[in-house]
Amino acid sequence: KMGFSICKNLFLSTKHHTEYYLLFMEGSKKFHTGKVSKQVGVPRMTFADEKAMWEYLKIHPGAVSPLGLFFDTEQKVHFLIDADILNMEKVAMHPCVNTATLAINTKDFIEKILPASKHDYKVVTLEWRKCKWKTYMINLRKTVNPAAIRFTCQAISAWQNIPF
Repeated sequence: KMGFSICKNLFLSTKHHTEYYLLFMEGSKKFHTGKVSKQVGVPRMTFADEKAMWEYLKIHPGAVSPLGLFFDTEQKVHFLIDADILNMEKVAMHPCVNTATLAINTKDFIEKILPASKHDYKVVTLEWRKCKWKTYMINLRKTVNPAAIRFTCQAISAWQNIPF
C-alpha cells in the first residue's frame, strides 16, 4: 500500500481549441465535460490533441502531469484541481514520463512547486464514482456470488467515504 491516492490528469481544450486546461483529479472520480465546463465558465470542453499537449507541456499521452506546466512558460494552460485533492496529504504524479511516479506532499506542491511554474489554479468539484454492483451482478452472476460483490462495493464505499 502506497499511502496515497492515485490521481489522474486530463489535458483538455475548448471546442474550438482556443483555451487549454490541465485537470488534476482524484483517480476514482468521474469526469463530466459539461459539469467541469460550467464551473470554469467555458463552452463544453473536449480532450486536447497530442500536438497541443506537446506544444504547451512537452508531454506525450500517458505521461500528462502537472509538472509539465513548467514548460508552459507563457501560461497558456489553465490548471484545474479537484477540491478533494487539496485535502490529501500526498499526491502522485508522473515526472513528465510514464515510467516513474513521484509522491509529493500536497501542501508543498500547492505552495512551492506550482508557484515556481508561474501557474495559478482553479478548484473544481467532481463527483465520486458510484459502485455499480447491479451491473457487476448481472455480468458476473454465473461466476461470482452477487452477495460478495455487494459486500465488496459497500466495503470500498466505506473505506473511500463514497456514497453507495
